[in-house]
Amino acid sequence: PPKHRTHDDILLGGDEDRAISYLNHDTIGAMAMDAYGSIAAGTSSNGANHKVPGRVGDAAIVGAGAYADSAVGAAVATGDGDIMMRFLPAFAAVNFMAQGLRPKEACDGALAPIIKKYPNFVGALLCLNADGDFAGAGYGWNFVFTYQNASM
Repeated sequence: PPKHRTHDDILLGGDEDRAISYLNHDTIGAMAMDAYGSIAAGTSSNGANHKVPGRVGDAAIVGAGAYADSAVGAAVATGDGDIMMRFLPAFAAVNFMAQGLRPKEACDGALAPIIKKYPNFVGALLCLNADGDFAGAGYGWNFVFTYQNASM
């Protein structure tokens, strides 16, 4: 019979073991800033595709899938939620921006401890600061995102 493998076994395995790929991943993250500077963030979840049985998905955990503070900015995460939720990357990214980091640096900084622990991790962050600047960072895949502003 096949050997039972834990989620960590898969994540720490080789490329052929990656639990998430561009072919099977569909989490959506969104951030918005209104004309008064109020910021909101949220994420959807792709449901049970990658969820460990019996746990709440990361999208519902504040700081894992999304986090916003209108005085600082917001961040949304996508990728392997079973890993992301252990590190609260959206919360970490907003805290980095509160310390003065630009959105790209905040995204990179929040992903760094995840990548160190799980080198085969696949995920990404988007950050928006209170000035309206934004950036994204991905790891393990070709991450792309779209944006729109009031002049578009």
